[in-house]
Amino acid sequence: MLNRFHLLILAATVGLLAACGKPRGFESAYAEKELNTGTFRTDDAAALKSALEAEAAPLESLWVKMGVTPRQRGKRMSPSFTATAIYQAGTADIPEYILLGFSRRELGTLFTVLVSGDRAQFYANQDRHLFEGSISDLAGNAAVLGGLSPRDLVSAVAVRRELATVLGKPGTFAIRDRGTHLLVATRHATTGRQYFWLVRKVDALVEEVLIRTPAGAEEVRVAYPRWSLETDPAKAAQTPWPSRIEITIPAESILIEADVREYRFDREHAPPPRFKPRETYALRDLRLEGGP
Repeated sequence: MLNRFHLLILAATVGLLAACGKPRGFESAYAEKELNTGTFRTDDAAALKSALEAEAAPLESLWVKMGVTPRQRGKRMSPSFTATAIYQAGTADIPEYILLGFSRRELGTLFTVLVSGDRAQFYANQDRHLFEGSISDLAGNAAVLGGLSPRDLVSAVAVRRELATVLGKPGTFAIRDRGTHLLVATRHATTGRQYFWLVRKVDALVEEVLIRTPAGAEEVRVAYPRWSLETDPAKAAQTPWPSRIEITIPAESILIEADVREYRFDREHAPPPRFKPRETYALRDLRLEGGP
């Protein structure tokens, strides 16, 4: 049987990553909940867009391996685990998919999550329990994923590409001067979620990301305390990538510390993983009250 501990560990595999520590003055930067996308400083927007120009291409795919340590206020959690995530953008023949895996060396794979099209599966390897439903079922069941979308994890690792994509759409974002930082804000056209990026002026590195619900409540906070430079000799310029990512999920009082060990963008398209056959496992509904 899956217990609450297992569910919290699963949340660690797919959570979007945010931190306990907050930069000085950061809260005041988020004071404006209503996003005014009609006014922004054109020179700041142009400079920031130029700094991210090399990463402006749409994300086609991502493979990432991380060491993950989950923590919860008032509870003792287990040592680090290894999390892997594979993202593949959709094509005319293959729908977008995300495959997440969570393991420990002495136990092997503990959980996997596969999302493709509107279908989602969560498989508990040790119990051989299979939970299935829609993507909205997965994101809406806080006991399984902390109420987060697997796509959020992809966005956390590919944060500079996400920001570059936003800056490439004039009139859809606001940008504010916060002294040593720039604050970029936008609202998702479909979900209504509010996104804020706090970016350092000196090197255009993202320091924190905040996601609010359409009503303005804090949903997820992402922090990037450490960045590294890519060392691929085949590339003319070194690309910064977040080697340390931290996540806070306020509703669950969960903090996730993730050390990115390896990553690869834009791999060749591979055949999508297959959903596990329903008849082989004890199938349960992702919409179950209270989670699996």
